[in-house]
Amino acid sequence: MPEDCVVLVDGLAFGVFPGELIAQIPAPVVALVHHPLGLETGLDAATSADLVQRERAALALSHGVVVTSPMTRDTLVQDFGVAGADITVAVPGLGPEWRAVERAPVDPPMILSVGSLIPRKGYDVLLEALGRLTDLEWRAVIIGSPDRAPATAAKVSAAAAVLGDRVQLVGEVSDDAVLKAAGEATLFALATRYEGYGMVFLEAMAAGLPVVATRGGAAADVIPADAGLLADVDDVAGVAAAIRAILTDDALGARLSAGARRAGASAQGWDDTARQVSERLVAARQTRVGRE
Repeated sequence: MPEDCVVLVDGLAFGVFPGELIAQIPAPVVALVHHPLGLETGLDAATSADLVQRERAALALSHGVVVTSPMTRDTLVQDFGVAGADITVAVPGLGPEWRAVERAPVDPPMILSVGSLIPRKGYDVLLEALGRLTDLEWRAVIIGSPDRAPATAAKVSAAAAVLGDRVQLVGEVSDDAVLKAAGEATLFALATRYEGYGMVFLEAMAAGLPVVATRGGAAADVIPADAGLLADVDDVAGVAAAIRAILTDDALGARLSAGARRAGASAQGWDDTARQVSERLVAARQTRVGRE
């Protein structure tokens, strides 16, 4: 790498970069952290501790950090020893296509979920919650890759099969297909256990969908109280109650839909995100000069 550039490394890689490798990069290095690798759901204690230690060491050698939420910034300051002044919060931007979604909810009501079939997304909790709502009319569409955690995907498929044709697992689809599904849905639900930000929540709200989620990670910061209902992590009864409330109370659904649209209207665009990241890259070059 030429010395006059700045290297931005995604946290999925940077968190396990050996220190000697980082030291060999002549250009200043900035880490992009969505959420620390050691906090991923499903890791055993030893693996989690090892990843935390490795990421803490790697971050100590960086010339700046970009995070996608204030919560992740606070986590890095409190638990990873990163100085707050070295961190830029650049929340993901929102594309204009999401605000342009025209809602035409189908009948029976459709519950939409978007996210890869991995342990962290909590589909086991969501499907168990849906199993408590069979007295109501609804169908659920789950969009997300089954390839990243095959064992979890198999369990999700088995749990969905118990609910019959009410639940459809459609795998990965095009962006246009996701937008179409958002327009047809009555609500968005994801019982995630942890989110570094949660772009799907912002997108769903921009499309006017009331959101049912958990207080996992940054989700509670992304979803305003007037746009969705939150349950505790792994709280099957709470998730079921929230979905039931929206499906059975049209006035509540309308209020949350309006609040969701407001949240989407106030979201920043990708140009803003790009500017924030760019400013951190410029600062990293200055930091490198200062250290030398």
